[in-house]
Amino acid sequence: MAAINYLLKRTIINSIKELKKHPFKIVAYLIFIGFMVFATLNSKKIEQNSLDNSKQIFNSIFLILTLLLIYMGIKNGTEKGNTLFRMADVNFLFPAPIKAQKVLIYGFIKQIFTSLTFLLILLFQIPNIHMYFPVHSYGGILIIGNMFLLNLLCGVLSVFIYSIGSLKEGNEKIIKKILYSLVVLFGIGAIYNIAKSQDIIKGVLKYLNLPLFQYMPIIGWILNIFNAAIHGINSMTLIYAILLITLSGLLIFIVYSLNLDYYEDALESTLTKEETLSKAKKGKTVYNNKVKTRKPKGKIKYTGAKTIFSKQILEAKKIGFVFIDLSTLISTVISLVYAFFSKSKDIIALLYMLTYMNLIFSTRNNWAMEIKNHYIFLIPEPSRKKIFFATALDIIKSFINGLIAFGVATILFKISIIQGIILTFTYTSFSALFLYCELIIRRILGGKVNPIVGTFLRLIFNIIIVIPGIVLSFTLRNIVNNYIGTYGEYWILILYNIIMCSLFIFLSKGIFEKVEME
Repeated sequence: MAAINYLLKRTIINSIKELKKHPFKIVAYLIFIGFMVFATLNSKKIEQNSLDNSKQIFNSIFLILTLLLIYMGIKNGTEKGNTLFRMADVNFLFPAPIKAQKVLIYGFIKQIFTSLTFLLILLFQIPNIHMYFPVHSYGGILIIGNMFLLNLLCGVLSVFIYSIGSLKEGNEKIIKKILYSLVVLFGIGAIYNIAKSQDIIKGVLKYLNLPLFQYMPIIGWILNIFNAAIHGINSMTLIYAILLITLSGLLIFIVYSLNLDYYEDALESTLTKEETLSKAKKGKTVYNNKVKTRKPKGKIKYTGAKTIFSKQILEAKKIGFVFIDLSTLISTVISLVYAFFSKSKDIIALLYMLTYMNLIFSTRNNWAMEIKNHYIFLIPEPSRKKIFFATALDIIKSFINGLIAFGVATILFKISIIQGIILTFTYTSFSALFLYCELIIRRILGGKVNPIVGTFLRLIFNIIIVIPGIVLSFTLRNIVNNYIGTYGEYWILILYNIIMCSLFIFLSKGIFEKVEME
């Protein structure tokens, strides 16, 4: 393992040396660590407001999370190592005089670091967990620790499944069939309990809280550790943790002992992945090794900064609809579910719910792709115009998502159409604010920052910027309503978001002026 240890050590040392050139990144990492410690240690101070059947809901949430991560771990292991290697690894490590097992373990270690994003997302939910569920004061720390063990096990399981699949042709298909059969059985069980209860929510909760899951190996171990956050730690909690660590170590030992020869498959899958990404940029999509070419009608129109927007529309036509995507479906489903099951019928709660979902899950934006095209710096237009047209498509998509979601809510809640339209503009203004917040982060930290830290800072910065507008809307809405009649809180939010967006565009214009900032 000396060679792999040296490679990992040099990677860490080079990363530390790189930080000396970017002092803002050092501050970012310190803030990241500080908020992690603060959120973990102070979450116990949150006042509890437990939900009905909170223990069942808690158990259901973490059972689904456990099953999903284990499923993803096994599925990734059957996909010829796509998540383990890129072309840089193929060119540098595969020809090296190192055992194939060591290279595989190196890929596993890299995968573990990328999977820590799940811990980051969960860390932000610890205060909510303390608020809505009767967990102990140490519950947050226990949940985070168990999530780390779960991610570790899923990473090891992925490498183990991949190793078994590479030993003999046909093993991979057998594993996939077993996995999909288990998924079908799980779905049949859920449908049976829903039909028996004649209620979707009650049926699902009853099914996910069956003692069967707690007695299953691995799944039951993980689930019982999560539930210890509510029921308290006992001797069995420690035993389950030891079993998970022992199982992970045993799987790694088995992988290290196998006579593996996966380089050919890994090289083929890596080349296929790189080729697929390249074809996608040219408007070609690969399905089961068959190339499907889409030639959108039209051409790039306009001149100057407007060409950026026109180009984005053509690119969107190559892969599907221009203004509608998966986020449209998700926001519409959330709106429908909230409208049917919400007792308060508070539509502003739906606004903040959709905004929060947008904040958590919107990670890829068109402007971030455009900044990689160096010709954007040669367009003879002011930087603010480039920024506006580079982000215009994302803003229009947010407007359409909001229009559909709040249109559905308007009909089901039987409220004014004007209020639905104003809510759409409010939601769009939040989306624009999140976009331009990312520009500021890019302006300060540059393009090369740890993804986990970058995601964390994006969340923190957006939350800090959004809170003043929400506070102003609740504080001044009555005063504003005296002058304009109604909907004062929405107009305050829209005005505040527009002012902050304008400020961020001005402060971040440098990233479209100097190519060195990429």
